[in-house]
Amino acid sequence: MISDTTKKPATTVAAARCKRDMGFTIVEMLVSMVVFSIAVVMLTTIFSLVQTAQQNALYFTIATHAARSELDRLRSTGYASLSYGTTYPFTSSLPSTLPANSTGNTVVAAAAPTYAPDSKKIDVTVTYPLGGITKTVTISGYVDPPSGDNT
Repeated sequence: MISDTTKKPATTVAAARCKRDMGFTIVEMLVSMVVFSIAVVMLTTIFSLVQTAQQNALYFTIATHAARSELDRLRSTGYASLSYGTTYPFTSSLPSTLPANSTGNTVVAAAAPTYAPDSKKIDVTVTYPLGGITKTVTISGYVDPPSGDNT
């Protein structure tokens, strides 16, 4: 009789099969829970940062649009109606989508001599609070005197 020495005893095979069928160990479960928790915290943090950046960009866009609109409005009033050194507040006409306590001011000054000595420079500033920080958007433009008028 030839004996097969490669076969494992039945008890060893049954024990191995039983150990395989038991599932995950407590250590494996804890490690997977820690990894999953870290991933959730990271995703939540990234989501929060993206949302804040999106809000910052929205307020900046709204403030820039408001400043450009005010600059265009002042240009359309004409050169003669703008006095040097005058500040024109336009806080009341700022969009309501900007945060509370936002302000808008326009200052008319003499243009730099290198640009055009008779031109008037208009600096439009919109200031808005954002997360404890005051953000400012400033746009500058020039209004030239009418042709032939150097006053």
